[in-house]
Amino acid sequence: MGNIQNNQNNQNNNKFSEMERVYFLLTDGDVINSNAVIDAVKSHAYNTRIFTIGIGADASRSLVENIANETEGIYKMIADSKGVDEIVIDMLTNVYK
Repeated sequence: MGNIQNNQNNQNNNKFSEMERVYFLLTDGDVINSNAVIDAVKSHAYNTRIFTIGIGADASRSLVENIANETEGIYKMIADSKGVDEIVIDMLTNVYK
């Protein structure tokens, strides 16, 4: 979670800090502190959209879904990494919709 906070600090000093940020998150597992991650996401949701992809059976659907929903992103769950390129391209077409 320190990386999220450090990234935000760096972005606050950026001349483009007023612009919307778009991130793509791919995960193949679960995190211990998913509520803390979702809370951190909520605090930056006003200018950040996160598109999430959960890969494999161990990916936390709740985490992937909540992060995307809190930031008006899109989420997808897939069985393995096959086809992830097509999903990312589809998500890219929805970035500014």
